Amino acid sequence: MPWLELVEFATKSINGKSLKSVIMKLSFLCTIYHIWMERNSRIFSKVFKPEEVVTSSIIQMVRGRLLSMENVKAYAGDNWYLEQWNLPSKILLQPQPAAAESNSSGVSFPTLRGE
Repeated sequence: MPWLELVEFATKSINGKSLKSVIMKLSFLCTIYHIWMERNSRIFSKVFKPEEVVTSSIIQMVRGRLLSMENVKAYAGDNWYLEQWNLPSKILLQPQPAAAESNSSGVSFPTLRGE
């Protein structure tokens, strides 16, 4: 698939704030980042990493970013992603009591821990 078509596909088809969407977005972006870094390493340093090492680095980066998130809206099927990525269920938005405060729109957004 040509590069422009791939980017167009990714931007149009990967939308929403579900765990699946977050994983797909992060996977796409981290893959681009690592391929670019590997390209630069091969061109400028003449250092080649095996394909398995690059793939492992992508997975570790995506998982690390996922572990730093919380308040990701829960959807049906999220348990499969939690299991496959070995993620704790605490990253998903937990039901709030009715008296809890929310932002002015009443919408919760995924956040990084510590924000």
